[in-house]
Amino acid sequence: MGNWKYYEDVDFSDKNIARYNIDTRDFYCSVETKEEAEQPDRLIDKLDTTKIDKYPVTKFYHTEQEVKDLIERFWRESGGDGEWRMLSLKSKNKNVTNWNLKYIRIVRTEKGLLVCNSYGAIINKNDLSDPIEQEYLNHIADKMYKR
Repeated sequence: MGNWKYYEDVDFSDKNIARYNIDTRDFYCSVETKEEAEQPDRLIDKLDTTKIDKYPVTKFYHTEQEVKDLIERFWRESGGDGEWRMLSLKSKNKNVTNWNLKYIRIVRTEKGLLVCNSYGAIINKNDLSDPIEQEYLNHIADKMYKR
């Protein structure tokens, strides 16, 4: 993985991309292609979906447009362009609070895209719709951040 790009410049419809990693401090993203994901020496484990398979697909799996809309909402509601921020949601789910969303991992599967936290915990759509915790934003708004 490498070649970090701003999230707006990433193609979430590219079927060759197996995984997206978004750094929510500045919303830059790196990708891992399917070919890279299949390398035997890769450090990233396969995602275990056995716990979520008993639920309706719509509870966890996202379309490409839903992922774009989610990332855009997180960016906008956490301050937009800025030097950096700490993205956390007001939620009872500890997987989306504090620094657990420092990186958002998005994994392509046959059923759709799964959104995970920094540590690979799959997050359901309901928890992802929780509001942004404004108290922990360290966004510097008085100067424009240059990409």
